[in-house]
Amino acid sequence: MKILNPTHSQETVKRARMLIDKHLYEEALTWLTESLQTEPNQRLVWHFFFEILAPKGNMEPILNVVQDVIMFIEDPEATLLVMAQHMQLRGFHDEAVNIFNTILHHQPSSRKTFEEVLLHQHLNGFDDESAFAAYYEFNRRFAAPITAESTPAVTEKTINKPLNLGFVSRDFASGHSLKAAMAAFFVRPAERNDRYILYSSSPPEQQVEEFFRRSADEFSNVFALDDAELANRIRSDKIDVLIDFTGHMPGNRLMTYAEKPAPLILCWSGLGTSAGIEAVDYFIADDVYVPRETEEKYLENIIFFDGSSIIWCPPPRMPDTVTAPCLSSELVRFANLNRTVKLQRTTLELFASVLNKIPNSTMTFKDTTIDEWTIKRLSEPFISMGIAPERIDFRGKTDHYDHLQTYNEVDIALDGFPQQGGITTIEALSMGIPVVSYNESIRPCARAGEWILKMVGVPAFSASSKQSYLEIATALSEDRQRLDDFRQRLRPALLGSPLCNQSQFTYNFGKMLNEIWRRHCAGLKPYSFSIKELT
Repeated sequence: MKILNPTHSQETVKRARMLIDKHLYEEALTWLTESLQTEPNQRLVWHFFFEILAPKGNMEPILNVVQDVIMFIEDPEATLLVMAQHMQLRGFHDEAVNIFNTILHHQPSSRKTFEEVLLHQHLNGFDDESAFAAYYEFNRRFAAPITAESTPAVTEKTINKPLNLGFVSRDFASGHSLKAAMAAFFVRPAERNDRYILYSSSPPEQQVEEFFRRSADEFSNVFALDDAELANRIRSDKIDVLIDFTGHMPGNRLMTYAEKPAPLILCWSGLGTSAGIEAVDYFIADDVYVPRETEEKYLENIIFFDGSSIIWCPPPRMPDTVTAPCLSSELVRFANLNRTVKLQRTTLELFASVLNKIPNSTMTFKDTTIDEWTIKRLSEPFISMGIAPERIDFRGKTDHYDHLQTYNEVDIALDGFPQQGGITTIEALSMGIPVVSYNESIRPCARAGEWILKMVGVPAFSASSKQSYLEIATALSEDRQRLDDFRQRLRPALLGSPLCNQSQFTYNFGKMLNEIWRRHCAGLKPYSFSIKELT
């Protein structure tokens, strides 16, 4: 097969659109297939192929073509990765992983693709050992070689000096719900006079949250800088302690950190994954989110905060809680308001088991991406287990206040697995809704439900098996007065919990800076420690 320049992509898509407009769907698929078999480097055509297949819920045609032409694609990652990422975002997890693995087989140097596999194992996988092994392999293959050739940055070692603190995130301007937790880092310890420099990796057209601009002594958009250029920028800013908020999520700067552009580099547990590279010295967590006995799984040293390592800041406007709907209805209403991409078939089957066990119950899903395919994907496991479609409710995008208002129509929230709700679970509790969670993993992203429920003082909602999950959901549904009592109790319990203890978090942060900088100035290597155990 001759590799041709992808100069005809727009014309190919244009003709396919014309065929679809004439309802000639099979002819459009044939045209796209033949085009890609002739010119496989057409990234635009691959993506359009996916877009017309997605509503049908069948990725087999595209997977077949990928296998047919992969040997003739000049740069598989550049050509196929974005399409595969969109597959995963639409819930085609297995199909996306199939393409990720195909890319890696033919192009082992594909770092971004490897990260997608790593994230899939951590967020959607069921094997802890494989998930942690992916960290070690990523470090070995991509980060460690850069670190070995880099000279670590050096700044002035004065123990009591104000520090230059650098913070790197893609979410200072993204509108991600994580901003409510990131904000806690910018309530400064009263006894310190450090300089805060924020590096935003968001596209410059995205509007920065004003809070972060006000919190910074210097705010820079570094989206246009490549990893090496950002490393040089951090060195020139003489950052003493660099803190990462992104982990392995898309848009991360792990290859910047691999160059050791600051004497001390930390990552934070807010997104449920660590950095997993040896160039990062510390991982900020707590001993509920990251159990002490799992410490050896991490390449970083663990800093265990006293209380919670993540703080939730309530929004300025929240709806009042109301009487539990089940008191005035025969129905018990369950819900999961997480992004639906988190929900795999095994999760949906567990939800369906709950509805089968409680016949007078319904299930509500809510996301910004509720479309025809999403409804079909989420409904199918319920229908196959005998649940009538009318018992499943789908809600689309609203503003945040109305999103919270949805909980006033719900009695009980069901958390997913292995990837669990974080801010979503906290918001449900803030509206007085008990959340049933299931965890059998040691990964933070799969422990979020148990962690939050323990912090709020309701660990009984956390199940260690699918059977106990069903039992907890059933017991809650059978005690309607108790559900109504929770409407009044859970918000105060949350606000009085370590999850909302900003002063404790600020104390932890100050003590942490003192300890890691003291050790650095003394020439001591980083180590794992607990804030509670410091003298």
